Amino acid sequence: MVHANESAVQQKTIVETQFVYKDLCSRFEAVIGRLDAPAIRRMEATGAPWEEIEATISAKAGESGLMQLAVFDQGAVASLAGSRICCRL
Repeated sequence: MVHANESAVQQKTIVETQFVYKDLCSRFEAVIGRLDAPAIRRMEATGAPWEEIEATISAKAGESGLMQLAVFDQGAVASLAGSRICCRL
């Protein structure tokens, strides 16, 4: 929520690539790790030591060191307003 004495600022950055959006997303996601949420939940439920949790997460990290925790297709939701928007988080 923006209050009267605040401002909401949006910035748009355009990066031109040789890839169409879908291919760009696929290529990016191919080099990042994915959280194994069920494994983390099991370790949480059993009170696993932090070292085990850290090792499990580190083993799933991609070559970039980044990790995908979840995917939300914000564009699919925003497109309901009438214009096709490509945006995934």
